[in-house]
Amino acid sequence: MKDSSTVDKSCIQYGSMNDYSTSDCDEEIRSEETMSRPSHSYRNYKSVSFFLFAIFSTSLFYLKRGGIESLPMADLQEEVLNPENSEPSSSSINPSEQWTLVRDDSIAPPPFSTMHPVLDVHFLPFNERPKYCSPGDVYDTLKGGQKQTGHALPTNKWYQDMLLLPDGQDPIDEQRVYTVPYLVNTIGPIPGIKIHVTSLLAMDRIIQTTFVDTHGITIGAAMPIDASTINSMQDLDRGGVQRRYSVDIKIGEHAEGGMGKVQGPLTPLGLTLKWEKDGDKQNGFEKMTSSIVRGMVYGTMHYHFGYESKKRGFHGSEILPTIVSQVDISSKPLTDKGEEIHCSNGENMGNETLVDKSVELHFWESDYSWLVFYSHPVYVRCFQLIEEESPIFILQATRLAKNSTLPGDNVFTSRVALMNNCTTGTNPSHCLQGEARDQSNWSSLLKDNAHIYPGKHTKIDYTFFSEEEDGGEHAYLQFDWDARRVDNLSQVKDNEKGDLLMYSLPHHREMLHPQASSDNSFVFEQGRHCTPSLNGLSCVVKGGHWALKEVLNTPSFFAARPPLPTALPNIANALRSDISYRLPDYFQRGAGDTYFSGKMLAKLARILLIYTEIQTLCMNSSSLGDEYIQACNKVELPSSEEFNTALDHLRNSTQVWIDGNAETPFVFDGTFGGVVSCGCLFNSDKNACDNQYPDCPSFSDPGLDFGNAFYNDKHFHAGYHIYAAATISYFDSDWGKKYMENVMALIRDIANPSPSDVYFPTYRMKDWYLGNSWASGIARAFLNGRNQESSSEAIAAYESVALYGQVLAEIFKDGDSAKEQIARHMRDVGRLLMSTELRSADRYWHVRQVGPKSGIYPPQYSPFVVGIMWNMMGQFQTWFGGAEHLAYGIQLLPLTPISEQRDSLDWTYQMYPAFAKACATENCDDQGWGILEKAILATVGHPQEAIEYVEGLPADVFTSAGGNGHSKTNSIWYYSTRPPVDPLKLHTIPVPSPTSASSVLDCDCPHTCTGEVLGYPAGEYTCGERISWLMKNVGKSERDACAKVAGVEFTDICAGCDPNRCIAPQVSPKDISDVCPPCTLKECHSSMNRCPVLNAPFMCTGGANKGGCSMVPWKLKTEGGSNCESCCQLTFNCA
Repeated sequence: MKDSSTVDKSCIQYGSMNDYSTSDCDEEIRSEETMSRPSHSYRNYKSVSFFLFAIFSTSLFYLKRGGIESLPMADLQEEVLNPENSEPSSSSINPSEQWTLVRDDSIAPPPFSTMHPVLDVHFLPFNERPKYCSPGDVYDTLKGGQKQTGHALPTNKWYQDMLLLPDGQDPIDEQRVYTVPYLVNTIGPIPGIKIHVTSLLAMDRIIQTTFVDTHGITIGAAMPIDASTINSMQDLDRGGVQRRYSVDIKIGEHAEGGMGKVQGPLTPLGLTLKWEKDGDKQNGFEKMTSSIVRGMVYGTMHYHFGYESKKRGFHGSEILPTIVSQVDISSKPLTDKGEEIHCSNGENMGNETLVDKSVELHFWESDYSWLVFYSHPVYVRCFQLIEEESPIFILQATRLAKNSTLPGDNVFTSRVALMNNCTTGTNPSHCLQGEARDQSNWSSLLKDNAHIYPGKHTKIDYTFFSEEEDGGEHAYLQFDWDARRVDNLSQVKDNEKGDLLMYSLPHHREMLHPQASSDNSFVFEQGRHCTPSLNGLSCVVKGGHWALKEVLNTPSFFAARPPLPTALPNIANALRSDISYRLPDYFQRGAGDTYFSGKMLAKLARILLIYTEIQTLCMNSSSLGDEYIQACNKVELPSSEEFNTALDHLRNSTQVWIDGNAETPFVFDGTFGGVVSCGCLFNSDKNACDNQYPDCPSFSDPGLDFGNAFYNDKHFHAGYHIYAAATISYFDSDWGKKYMENVMALIRDIANPSPSDVYFPTYRMKDWYLGNSWASGIARAFLNGRNQESSSEAIAAYESVALYGQVLAEIFKDGDSAKEQIARHMRDVGRLLMSTELRSADRYWHVRQVGPKSGIYPPQYSPFVVGIMWNMMGQFQTWFGGAEHLAYGIQLLPLTPISEQRDSLDWTYQMYPAFAKACATENCDDQGWGILEKAILATVGHPQEAIEYVEGLPADVFTSAGGNGHSKTNSIWYYSTRPPVDPLKLHTIPVPSPTSASSVLDCDCPHTCTGEVLGYPAGEYTCGERISWLMKNVGKSERDACAKVAGVEFTDICAGCDPNRCIAPQVSPKDISDVCPPCTLKECHSSMNRCPVLNAPFMCTGGANKGGCSMVPWKLKTEGGSNCESCCQLTFNCA
């Protein structure tokens, strides 16, 4: 190496993704064990029963041998359409596991800081947010916002759309939430929550959660029903209870809770809403409340009555618990004792019937059976009405049983749960081969556990561990579902009969860990009771506390291995040019947007870090062998003066954004609680902003700065700035100390772990249930809920948090022990956020067509990535374009060391051919997206080809919109540090796709699996092609492949090839129009047309199911019948 200029941080250990060392390379390098341990506070004990204590955990835990038994998982059942089938065996639960986790809630997480962002850190204040984007009446007493109430408010939670309810307006369809697997909104026939059973609609570029609106069931309240006067749904909603809801917060509660605060209505796992009565609340009905919780199996509503109602058992109350359906029942409701309830239908008065615990309801049109549960024995009445061919069914609790009394707080509870979505086999969207489904086991489970519900005070805990026996660091993420009893609302006690039931997702079942707890511990019952969701199979788990074991990825500035020796001259040459990189003048003054400025800051940071990495490698090349010695002799790095000049530029250009001197300053939003951009009305002629603080246009324009002041993409923006600050602090510890609180304000904004830091909400973007973050903020509600485009930038944001904490821990380790502990806590919180984001991206953004992680999405969705993930939809596109290479590329930037953990080989091997094809056809090179395509090429074993590619790129590629976050230095460094793998054979391995059907294929159904049936189109392919592909590429036997395609995926088109049935298909593509011809204009415009043309276009036009909607053609006049005698297909011409 011709220039051996040095910098302080010169010792880097290769071979792991561990921390750096600040010692000289001639001195003893810290061992991997020491470097990977979170801190001296994380202790290991090797006794038979040992205790682990983590000083910065939210709960205290210990591990012990024995405890509860860990149940083995069932084998994979690849398609499960109902809660009676089995679940994959991909869980990490080990039947021979000897350690179980015991919890103690006595410790809560400390804040990173409690300094006031304005008074102490000196960010400029902004308290004039326009009313239309300020907290409304839905926040109840929290409406005043952070400055007035001392409560920071959520902005990106999974249920945020429920909080975007404008003042003075009733809820609309956009106020909905996907709890998984139910969809819940509040626009049913009466005030309350309407629960919808969902199914998946998959096409080549979209996976959509869909439902039929009229098939939902509403649990709410209405005035006492008089069968002689009620004639329509409007009569049901004639006053008494407000349709508008608000969060159910009480005096003394904190919005989010924790650290001495009473847990409030807005938690990471759920929100609690209330509906209040108009007028006097003294004696009768006061309000009803519902906690809408992730993974809930039942919908739950609590009815709060006054003292007088308690004495008379709410008999005579002006508001009563009510269940309403917009489709009619098929038979008389049944009580839990088997007694029929006779309903009033306008002619017959029906009867008031005593119900001890539950009522079973079955509806013709949907073929759904629901169970309704009551907390106390109660008398009920039911009503059947017809309004303009639209049926209404009502079940109303009228009075408590004679010997029944409400608990001290005078609350009565109703619950509903789906028992069967294929009761008689007539719903073609859910039933296989028109066969009814036996759900007796599921029904028993629902009945046995209906008395336990997830409460208002759900919460997230975590604890970090470092176990020598385990061979690596991990954390336990705790879900506390606040399990309570419906009869008295108390928390479930030790050894109580019954369990809380909650739905889990595939990544939960990989992580669930046996837990010996004082209450309601995790038990997985052989993987049974599963149903499809947008995020794969959702399967029921018993237990009020979940312990999820997460392996923590360790962040680093440097690669896990040295670059290829042949690439060192290339990197050095690139460094000599890139060391002179400078941000545009306006960004140096802090003028403009915070996204592209952050990307450019992080770009320069990477250049400086790679300089240090190569310098250190060549200083110690003798330990790496002759190839490196020879390569380093040819390396000429920039001079130390050039390095220091570039570092000065990075320091000044980063500092201006956080020290209050930016032309577009960060300001503290005193309404929601957050550090956001004031906004810049950029004048391209002057390269400056036309506005100055306190004129902050970003608060009134959600499109400015990517919606930063509306909390859109906040973690993307902040992550890049934090990365630059972490790099500067790595090289300049004095700067790191001086600006620690300024940088931590950006970190607190996106990763605050503690409600005690009242200036920021906890974990602003994070959805702990799914593991990913949500980028959309408070700009507007969407029908498909929250969304996030770039999973990779979310990962990078939390990587930055972890790195910053790691750097500060080194800075303070020999001085300020309190700050060192805070820094270590920050590092580990960042690691947990990053690791859960990695897991979620791998499961739900990265799509496999084959292998153990395939099958999350239906096979009709063909891309290998999701471009934009929504709560209720996945799209193969981006916000800035629909070109295929954009959807792939946005999930791959930036390129940093953590990208190796992000991009697994099983995914990149499958994904690369499609990405390469997209780049070739879209000519993405000049836009900078080809840099990312070649990153995957290097990952799959072709680094030299990738290096040759980037060496030939013109300089302006690195200033393009897609390439301005990359540098040639970082690109070559990344390509040349990929782990050695068996190279993917280029140009010979096509994108996985179904192949031609075998000429001898008959699926053991020679009479029905004919050539004609095998040739029917099934998605993009034929039945035979899809079967043959599963045999060739997945290794399935002919029988198994046929059963999957004909018995699960395409049950109508390919039915003749199902070896378990051998039933000729009842509807083939050529005669769909004969069975369900296009609807006439008269049918389109008739009152019976309530069918969504995209989701369920086949409308029943005759028979008992007249007006019913189906995703596939109705099976007409079949034995046992679909109760549909004729049907038509809606088209977009039905205008």
